[in-house]
Amino acid sequence: MGQLSFLLIERDTPGLTVRKIDIRDSQLSGTAYLDFDECRVPASNLIGKENRGFKLVMYNFNHERMYVSACACRLARVCLEESIRYAVRRTAFGKRLGDIQSIRMKIAGMARRIEQLQAFLDFVVYQMCTMSHQEANEKAGDVICLLKAEASKVQRKRNITNLSSLSGSLGRNRS
Repeated sequence: MGQLSFLLIERDTPGLTVRKIDIRDSQLSGTAYLDFDECRVPASNLIGKENRGFKLVMYNFNHERMYVSACACRLARVCLEESIRYAVRRTAFGKRLGDIQSIRMKIAGMARRIEQLQAFLDFVVYQMCTMSHQEANEKAGDVICLLKAEASKVQRKRNITNLSSLSGSLGRNRS
């Protein structure tokens, strides 16, 4: 594998400058620009083996993808809750939206996709908890990629689209 190695750089290393990146909608992010100007780092700060850092990057993605998947699943549930709340409250064509069959089918489809996603998420979490750390790093990456792709699809493309179509212009308001 390539020429990527991991080094531990102490925060007080001469020549290191850290500038926080302002991430929209997240004050908790530790994402930052790291500027290295003639930093000297001892060879003992090498993490893992030299030129084997790519695997470490890929292993780290597993946890990030799990986090994104769990967040997307929760947000999908919030969209579903809001859709149901709105459909019960709003009237159109002389009846509540929730009494219109096509609206009920959209909401049922959203619920079905969310429950499928939750089951997939639970399965992957169970696998991650029962495997050793090394085994999970080596075997679970592909499944976690699929989970994140499905979670993103359920949340963004399906649920938010359905919520917007149910709520009309309210789905585009920021308030």
